[in-house]
Amino acid sequence: MATHRLQDTEFSPEWAFPLTLDVLDAAENLTAQRCPALPQLQAALTQVTRWREQVLTRDRLAHRRQLLTLRTQYRGRTEPLERRCCVSDREGA
Repeated sequence: MATHRLQDTEFSPEWAFPLTLDVLDAAENLTAQRCPALPQLQAALTQVTRWREQVLTRDRLAHRRQLLTLRTQYRGRTEPLERRCCVSDREGA
């Protein structure tokens, strides 16, 4: 199944998850030191959070499409069986 991905300008979402932990650790260390780079780190963390939400949304939509496909296949297989049961019930009565 084809999925539409937004153009990533800096880091790929798959790479961003481990980076998030590093950013959090660095932000905590810099907060203790009162470093002026903290706003840049917070902006980077915000971007990583957005990527994470995009990945989760993409994965949920892909899973939903799979479930809909399975439901359609299931109905396609069970409806003929249900029709046969109804016909045999009428003939037996």
